[in-house]
Amino acid sequence: MAKKGPAQEAPQPEGPGVVEQLQEAIRSSGRTQNQLSEECGIHRSALSRFMRGKQDLGIVTVEKLCRALGLERTARKGKKGKG
Repeated sequence: MAKKGPAQEAPQPEGPGVVEQLQEAIRSSGRTQNQLSEECGIHRSALSRFMRGKQDLGIVTVEKLCRALGLERTARKGKKGKG
């Protein structure tokens, strides 16, 4: 059985990540969490936990939030390593 080397950390993207960008867009929207959760059809408690960094959101919820905030969700293509 081959030995496994030390775990490698995933490369970190430059600048704020998707979570931080979405949290900032929510904060700067001028809407309360109640308003935004009602508009998106998501639980206010889930939005609150997300804003505190206690819960991740599924892709469908992220899309609902992006739509409500007038944002376009785009995927960034990662760089593939050689080998």
